[in-house]
Amino acid sequence: MSVLRAVSSVLVVVMLGGVVSAQQAKPPAAPAAKTASQFYLDFRVAFDKAKKMEDLMPWVSAAQRKAMEETPVADRKQMFDMLKVVAALTNVKVTKETPQPDGSVTLLAEATDKEKHKSTGTIQIVKENGAWKVGVERWQ
Repeated sequence: MSVLRAVSSVLVVVMLGGVVSAQQAKPPAAPAAKTASQFYLDFRVAFDKAKKMEDLMPWVSAAQRKAMEETPVADRKQMFDMLKVVAALTNVKVTKETPQPDGSVTLLAEATDKEKHKSTGTIQIVKENGAWKVGVERWQ
């Protein structure tokens, strides 16, 4: 019985030592913050997958969200369907990222529109509560 207790005690010490060592180890580094460009490209993926206007609300600035929310619920589907047609872009590439004094970032981008023409865009990305959001987006 005393051998069993000794072995048990050793196991407890070894296990506790492992727990203490694990607790003292440095936590893994947080992933690097996304750039405004990376955020916008993630938004484009979400835009392409979106099925309704509400799917985009977490991605857009407070001003854009307010405008979306002010659209009567009965009109949102039609507006969303038009937005999906007008903003249908492929091969989106951010070509320039310019930080602004107010903390926002202006992106210049290029893409291919639904008629297979090159399109250029200017996108304002803003920080709200520490998170990137899409502000104004213009394509031509």
